[in-house]
Amino acid sequence: MRKRTIVLNLIPVVLLAARVTAAAEDAEVQEQERVDAARPDDKRQLGKPGSVATSSDEFEGSAAAAEQRSHYRAADRERWRKDEEVKRAEYQERIGRNAANPARCTELWRPQYHFTPIEEWMNDPNGLVFFNGKWIMCLQHGGWGLATSDDLFHWQHHDRALMADEMGSIWSGSSVVDRQNVSGFFEDGSPGIVAFFTYKGASPEDQDGQRRGSQAIAYSTDGIHYTKYDEGNPVIPQLRYLEGHPDEIDFRDPKVFWHEPTQRWVMAVAGGKLRIWSSENLKDWRFESVDENIQTECPDLFELPVDGNPADTRWVLSHAGVIYQLGDFDGRRFTLLGIGGQFDFGPSCYLPRDGHHGVYASQTWSDVPDGRRIMINWLRPPEGWLGRPGGGMSLPLELSLRTAPEGIRLFQQPVKEIENLRGQHRSFEEVEIVPGQNLLDGLRGKQLEIAAEFELRDAKRFGFKVLKGRNGDHALVAYDADARELVLDRTRCGWTRIPSFSRIYRVKAEPVENRITMRIFVDSASVEFFANDGREKFTVLVLPQPASDRVELFSEGGSVRLIRLDAYELHSVWRTEEEDGRTEPATLQLWESFDVPVGATRWLSARVAPAGARNTPVSWGIEDESIVSIEKQEGEWVQLLGRKAGETAITARVPGTALASVCKLSCFTEGPKSEE
Repeated sequence: MRKRTIVLNLIPVVLLAARVTAAAEDAEVQEQERVDAARPDDKRQLGKPGSVATSSDEFEGSAAAAEQRSHYRAADRERWRKDEEVKRAEYQERIGRNAANPARCTELWRPQYHFTPIEEWMNDPNGLVFFNGKWIMCLQHGGWGLATSDDLFHWQHHDRALMADEMGSIWSGSSVVDRQNVSGFFEDGSPGIVAFFTYKGASPEDQDGQRRGSQAIAYSTDGIHYTKYDEGNPVIPQLRYLEGHPDEIDFRDPKVFWHEPTQRWVMAVAGGKLRIWSSENLKDWRFESVDENIQTECPDLFELPVDGNPADTRWVLSHAGVIYQLGDFDGRRFTLLGIGGQFDFGPSCYLPRDGHHGVYASQTWSDVPDGRRIMINWLRPPEGWLGRPGGGMSLPLELSLRTAPEGIRLFQQPVKEIENLRGQHRSFEEVEIVPGQNLLDGLRGKQLEIAAEFELRDAKRFGFKVLKGRNGDHALVAYDADARELVLDRTRCGWTRIPSFSRIYRVKAEPVENRITMRIFVDSASVEFFANDGREKFTVLVLPQPASDRVELFSEGGSVRLIRLDAYELHSVWRTEEEDGRTEPATLQLWESFDVPVGATRWLSARVAPAGARNTPVSWGIEDESIVSIEKQEGEWVQLLGRKAGETAITARVPGTALASVCKLSCFTEGPKSEE
């Protein structure tokens, strides 16, 4: 099953390599013939390579875009504008209330240094750009949500950048900095942001009710307030209005970038087939090519040097951050080189057996001043994740191409800015790790960074158990020396009722000079694991108990030499150290339900937040002790005994306050024996 996971994800890479490489020469010749034959002033036959999508000085003559706009009425626009005003006011009021709430962002499983919205759902990152000294991140959040940062971790949440209107909902897209004002949007000639997004909508005249995609733009002078290009949108209409294109529903997720050799802006659009468009002014777009062999969502296309050599580069095509392909790009067409791989070896959104969750919809920032290629992923939660939609973002990652024994491969590492979050530090050097020993026995934490380098000895398996609780629960990050595999196992990490949580993730990995490196990031509800300097990466969501925070460094079947280990506690980005140090309880974290087999014992925990209030005592009470009884209490944990089949509830309280949380208890006759 493990090997099949990898193969299935790489099938698109292998098949596309064979098909595209074989047809590359013929396609190039045919494409050039079509471009030469196309008339640049033909505004209707936009399906032809070389044809123009719209014209800023002659916009009404753009039949395709004008025809799409004609289906929307002025009355509809006014209604949508009023609705937007109301929603913006309500959103600002809720954000303000949350900022004043002492319990803000202390919920169970709330990530403390990964990005999440203050409230409500989220998904794809959009419009990533560095502008005026700020990292700007938009995201799918009731339109385009918006946050800005000085360091990629401490985010200021703003009002939504873009919201739905009469032309449709606001789907994914990207942003660039228009430094030369080629768009003409910025009257004083100063640089500004041009954002590209997909309108997904159905006009009132549509009989089939299908919501089709068209590409539109907005602009901003400050990265906070955005204005839609109403008189010109959509700049690329729905495909049904373009001659030469089939009426395809999925046409979306524009990723725009500057292509230096051709001195043109390029837009990669997918949602289905990969289509390439180009422009000189960010408004008028010329169709260049379509690749029938490449179908994906949320495409990203960028150039990286190999081994840091600017004279030796490859273009990377990201398929929503799930798989990547290396190739060449001439400004018109991406040509596959037959090389590719996976971004992440954890759960895959492409596989039903993974519940279609994991890292997804990845995008890289544009206009990064130091030249780094930085990507962030949506951590897509499983369906029905206890009724909590949305997930969060991964760590921001710096990407590079390096030469490996099997060829050029993509490496990923967390950005250097994460070092600013480091707090208390422990380190060890030159230690022989033997079975039964735990060098990290005193380490506690649910926001941790652990970096270690091992030299192989005779151990069968070695690594870490993080988020350890009292029922044998933990997430396991390990190297299987016999199988030569990296392993990430969350099957026993707290809440595991979700079917896809029963999978163990593995990937082949050979030691480098007989050594394996591991870098692990734990953050309340996620584990990210980088191995061999970022050549392999796993990301999983986990649902541990509130007080499951122990760490174990282990070795099985022999010893392993620890060359060096550094463990850091990482600070919360939501709350200052002063706020986290307050001793007044604000939140009482407790699972909503818990199972106890008849005749067995299980440990349940509750935790008071913020961190400064953690030593506050908690009292417990059970509705019906004939079903489940409390055997003993140790700190944040209580041991429960299942007495007879049935359901009851346990309540945790903070004495002298109104804080209380209730957990539903189910006692059943089958189940594993108690584990300590």
